[in-house]
Amino acid sequence: MQAFKSVLYALGVLGAAAILAGCSSGGSQSQFGPSGAAQIAAQSGVNTLPLGLLSTLSAKSGVAMTVDPDHSKSWMSPDAKKAKRLLYISDSGTNDVYVYSYPKGKLVGTLTGFEEPQGECVQGKDVWIANANNYSAATILEYRAGGTSPIATINDPDQDPVSCSYDKTTGDLAVSNLYTLTGDAGSVSIYSRTGSSKIYAVTTMTEVWFLGYDTSGNLFVDGTDAYKNFQLAELVKGASSFTALTLSGATIEKPGGIQYADGALAIGDRTGSAGYGIIYQTTVSGSTATVTGSTDLTEASYALQYFIDKSTVIVPSIGRSTGQGAAVTLYAYPAGGGPTRTISGTEPMGSAVIKN
Repeated sequence: MQAFKSVLYALGVLGAAAILAGCSSGGSQSQFGPSGAAQIAAQSGVNTLPLGLLSTLSAKSGVAMTVDPDHSKSWMSPDAKKAKRLLYISDSGTNDVYVYSYPKGKLVGTLTGFEEPQGECVQGKDVWIANANNYSAATILEYRAGGTSPIATINDPDQDPVSCSYDKTTGDLAVSNLYTLTGDAGSVSIYSRTGSSKIYAVTTMTEVWFLGYDTSGNLFVDGTDAYKNFQLAELVKGASSFTALTLSGATIEKPGGIQYADGALAIGDRTGSAGYGIIYQTTVSGSTATVTGSTDLTEASYALQYFIDKSTVIVPSIGRSTGQGAAVTLYAYPAGGGPTRTISGTEPMGSAVIKN
C-alpha cells in the first residue's frame, strides 16, 4: 500500500471532526501570537502568499492530500536579533516555520520554501527541521538562530522524516522515518558529523515515530507494530541494532514525542485514553522504562513533537479536546493541566527553542 504523504494522515486527521469536545482546562491562558498568513502580513509588514491549504484528495490512497508550498521569501525582523532565545514552530498546513521571540512571544520571522515541515531538534544555536517533501526529496535542514537560509542540508531520500535528535556526545544527527517511499516499515537514519550515514531497522516497529538521545548518547525511539500497538526501543551507544524496551506503569495509546529532560526520559502519548495528550517521565534500567510521573496536556488531543524548556513544555497539536482546532499550547512542566499560553496554527507539527 502506498505510504501516506504526511504524518497528518497517519494520525487519521480526516476524522478530526469527531474529536471529543467539552473537556475543560484550568489555569489562565493568553494568546501567544498569530500564525495565519494574513495576520503575519499585518504584523510584519511583509507580503505573504495565501496559506498553503490542503487541496486535492489522492485517488489512490483516499487519504493523502496535495499541499501548496509557500513561494514567498523567508524574512526575519530586526527584533529577532534582539531576542535572547527564539521559538521555532513548523506548520505543515502553511508549509512554513514561524519564529517567535521567547518567552515574550512576538512573531519575528517566517521561514518558507518547505513542503510539509515536521519535527525539529536543537544543535547549540542551530535548529534542524525535518522536511517530508514528497518522500523522494525529503531533507533535514539546518538554520542558524535568526537566519533566513539553511546553512546545511541533509538528504533523506525515499523516507518520510518525522523527528530528529542531536547527540552531543558524538555530533551525530538521528532522524526517525515514519515510512519509506515504497510503503515499507519505517526506520532510523543516523548521519555522522564525518559525513557518513546509516539506516537502522527497528524490527519491532512498522511505523517509527519520535526519537531522542539522552545525555550519554543512548538513542530512544517509539512507534507502533503492524497491529498499531505501542512499541519502545533503544539503540545503546556503540550498539549495532535497536533492542526492545518494556514500558512499566502506563499504557500508551499512540506514540508521541521523546525528549530527555531533568534526568528523565519523557515519552509522549499524543492521544491518551482521556482524549488528550500525556507526557510520562520514566527511568530506564536494563530493558524496562518505568514511569515515575506524568504531565496531562488537557487541550492537546493530537500532541506531536513537543519541546521541554525547563519549567515549560511547548506542544504542537493538530486537534484540541475543546473542539477549537489546531494550536500550539504551552503548559507548566511537569505540572501540566490547563495551557498557560496558545499559538494559533493550521497543522503545527514541531517545536524547538534555541539561544540567539
